[in-house]
Amino acid sequence: MALSPAVFSLAGSVAAPLVARAVSQTGQALRQGAASFAEILAVDEKGLSNRSAAVPKSTPDPGLSPAENSLSEVRADVAVALTSIHGRLKQQLSQRGHDLFTPFELQIDEGGTVRVAGDHPLANEIDDILAQDDELANEVRRVAANTGLLKAAERRQRFAAECAIDPQHASRLLREWQTEDAASDFRIRVTRDGAEPAFFG
Repeated sequence: MALSPAVFSLAGSVAAPLVARAVSQTGQALRQGAASFAEILAVDEKGLSNRSAAVPKSTPDPGLSPAENSLSEVRADVAVALTSIHGRLKQQLSQRGHDLFTPFELQIDEGGTVRVAGDHPLANEIDDILAQDDELANEVRRVAANTGLLKAAERRQRFAAECAIDPQHASRLLREWQTEDAASDFRIRVTRDGAEPAFFG
């Protein structure tokens, strides 16, 4: 059953705040980039019409739809950025005589500053590294934006599937997601072995 543009518009109105929340504190550059994320969410039944500017172009997989190819590239960009974030933090802490024995989480505060969330014995050292390394901090912001985009896109796909089966249940899902997103914050958990994104609420 084909879904009307109005249905996708309704889903997009709920998905967009999730992406906006992820990028709202990442500085003027990413705020300007938010428009491209809104365009990515403006999908039709053929898939995503645009893609993250941060993802390098690659040869599309003919076995995947345009939407799936776009999302695959965003996922790949997130994976590369997480590896870079972990490596740079580990290297710079090592240069200061520290190791990643105790895991920590990175968050973006209301002013757009990337910092350690909560208490950690190396919080001051890590915050200082992030303050001095703009490229590292921007990688964290990019992961936040792209992770929000992926989560919104996955929800949109689920919404479309649920709407075709049970529109009332789809409507309940939208309300649940709105409540969940209002109370959640994006963070990157860094351990000795790697880094991974998550939303905490």
